[in-house]
Amino acid sequence: MDNPFVLIGELLVAFWPVVVIGVVVVVVFVGGPLLGCVVFAIAGAAGARVAPSDETQDVDVTEFFEEQAAASATEGRNDSI
Repeated sequence: MDNPFVLIGELLVAFWPVVVIGVVVVVVFVGGPLLGCVVFAIAGAAGARVAPSDETQDVDVTEFFEEQAAASATEGRNDSI
């Protein structure tokens, strides 16, 4: 009975094109999305650092909703029925 490592080595030598294609497929389908996620995360972090903060906008929430309620109200109509 042969050594299992010798058998595995012989199979790799005999079927090296299949092994190479398999490795390339794994690298493309696993490494590609992972690399895309990393690039997307870095770009998002850089964009968040460059973008102005939302805290700089001074908005009065009560005034905003009063304006919206006044704009949507129609006089002479009762929708409560």
